[in-house]
Order: sequence, then structure tokens, then C-alpha cells
Amino acid sequence: MKIRKEAFGYTLFTEQISGMSGQKESPFVVELGEEAIYAAATHLSAPEVVHLCITKRCNRNCEFCYVEKDDSEPSADEIKELIDQLAEIDVFQIAVGGGEPFLREDLFEIAEYAAQSEIIFNITTNGSLIDDVLAMRINEQIDHTQLTFTEYDGANLDAASKLSRFGFNLLVTPAIASRFKDLLLLLDSYGPDNILLMDPKPTDLGWYNRNKMGTAEKNAIIKTAKQMQKRMTAKILVDSCFSFELDNTKGCMAARRICYVDYPYVYPCSFLVCEAMRLGDLREDKFINIWEKGTARDTFRDIGLNAALRECYLLEQYKAKAVI
Repeated sequence: MKIRKEAFGYTLFTEQISGMSGQKESPFVVELGEEAIYAAATHLSAPEVVHLCITKRCNRNCEFCYVEKDDSEPSADEIKELIDQLAEIDVFQIAVGGGEPFLREDLFEIAEYAAQSEIIFNITTNGSLIDDVLAMRINEQIDHTQLTFTEYDGANLDAASKLSRFGFNLLVTPAIASRFKDLLLLLDSYGPDNILLMDPKPTDLGWYNRNKMGTAEKNAIIKTAKQMQKRMTAKILVDSCFSFELDNTKGCMAARRICYVDYPYVYPCSFLVCEAMRLGDLREDKFINIWEKGTARDTFRDIGLNAALRECYLLEQYKAKAVI
């Protein structure tokens, strides 16, 4: 368990150990403190999770992906320096994505460094590179692996059968929604810790307009998920776009509880990545200073606890390509 001091009290981060298997289960965060101060707080003292783009190389060309391919990537030393800074301020987790993270030959070296710094190291992958040998290393060194499942590709089902700690990202398009119950049961049969429901993002606008979900459709998916949860072992989670349809949402977490590093730049989230949205440059300042004083910080924090992404003018600008 980690305990971190906050303006409103404390944040507790812990992992449970399964009594039967001895394996780690999904970590969770508990916040304790004065309710009035908590309600007024715009951000935590440090992120719960830092999302890190470790590479933009990928072996796939998914039309829904919002990361532009590029051969440039941070060095292992640059990432280790960032990990040192995150450990110093008690960041709990690093969520590594890409591109395809397993294209980096030094990935396990970096994972080991994070482990020595007592930071949970999670990876999101398309799963296509995970064979028996790689799966063995993942099970030994990676805290959690999230496999992206879409209507286009089921290769990660084979990967799931080889992993001991994993979950699924399920991109809910109309095609997925049409067989949602059956897919939940199929994914649950592989024994994941969680199934994260993800909403299409306006990357390629043609694809987005064909696949976006309306409020009524998302509410129907959430209602079905709640019903199906009773029959499933995996915990059903929702990403921020879906969570705004729920009661008691914490609102947009960008620059408040999470942030995204596309080295050397720090952004509020991995979705709005452009010059206008940069919080700062790690070559010019330490991470904690960027978190506290980043130039685009207040734009996101002022959205507030009750923000709805569908009402976020930044998203609308993004769709219109006004800030890119």
C-alpha cells in the first residue's frame, strides 16, 4: 500500500493479493479527507497514472488509432529519468502505450527499472506479437497487460490465453454493440481482470461519424453491462467518454488525476495532443513543476468535477481541427 498526502487528506493506493493463487489483483485508489476541501480540489498532488507513449512504431494500421506513426522515440535513459521524477512524487502507475510497445527491444529493461522504483508498470498492446516466449516474460515482469479488442481483430484472444494478468479494451462501435452480450461472455471466458468499454474518438472523422455512439445508445450499452456484470467474473469498466453517462461521475480526469507524456512534451490526456494543449517540456522543466504550473493546465482543470466530454469545447475544436 502507498499513502500520499493531499490537500484534502490522503490518497491510498493498494493491490490485493488473491489468497488462492497468490497473484496480484487489480489495484484500487481510496481517497480520505474533508469532503468540502475535496470537492473544491482541482487536482491531486501528483497523477494517479501517467500515460506514456513509449513508441509510435506499430505493426498495424488501425483506422481508429489517434497516434500518428513516427520512428522517433525517447531513449531508455530519458524514460528512466522520467521514472525517477515520478517515483519522487509518488505517482502510483505508468500506463505504457504506443504504437505497439512490444516493438521496443528495451521494454523489459524499462519495466524492471519501474519495478525497482516501486511504480506499477502496465502496458496496452494489440497483442499480435505475443507468442509463448514473449508471454512468459510478460507474466514475469509486467504488472498488467491490456489487450485491445475490436471488430477488426481477434488476434489478442490467442494472446489472452497465454497471459496471467490482463484485461481487454473493448472499442464499442455499432458492430460491437450489435453482439455486445455475446462478446462480453466470450471475453470473460478467457479470465481477464477487467473489460474496459471504450468510446470511438474523432480521429479520422469519416470513420468516427460512421461509428460514434449517441447518448441513448451508450446508455443502453451501460444498462446491458450492469445486467451482464452479475453473470461475469471480469469487472466491467468504462472509459471517460462512457462514464459521463453515469451518475456521480468524477468528470474529466485530464490534468487533474492523469496526464500523458509524449516525450518530451506533457499533455493533459492522450487524446488532445497538439501544441496548444501542451502543459510543458521535460527538457526544460521537472515533471512536478509542469504538473503544478503547466500552461494549458487550468483550461482542463476549470472544466470541473461535473464536466461532460460531450460538452467540452476543446473536443469540439478538435473535431473541427481548429486547434491542430
